[in-house]
Amino acid sequence: MISQALKERFQIKGRSGKQCRERWHNHLCPRVNKEMWSLEEEKVLFKYHSEYGNKWSCIAKHLPGRSDNSIKNHFYSTIRRNLRLLNKTRPEGSKVTGDLTEILKDAEVASCLLKPCEGPRKNTRKKDGNT
Repeated sequence: MISQALKERFQIKGRSGKQCRERWHNHLCPRVNKEMWSLEEEKVLFKYHSEYGNKWSCIAKHLPGRSDNSIKNHFYSTIRRNLRLLNKTRPEGSKVTGDLTEILKDAEVASCLLKPCEGPRKNTRKKDGNT
């Protein structure tokens, strides 16, 4: 219905009903928490990721206000941030690179990456809420 209304009222074409639904659930719903992630939320995320794996909707039940999509995105961005920090401390010839799935098979490296980011948190969001 929303997709059809966009076409009829505002001459906006190209949005499917599925896209409208996803936009609502991940961005527009007033219950969605768009604040910076707290260290406590990250601890919950990594705790339940170790229990559930990549079942983001199961993890979302323990993080009210966070959508499963934002949980997944935050998880992978935290791992990438931890990987950059890890590589800063390693000599040039021993940097960790490659596919994330393969990298996480190394237990020593995984233990460094699969944890909340301890560094300072920066808010990359502009004041109007857009990135």
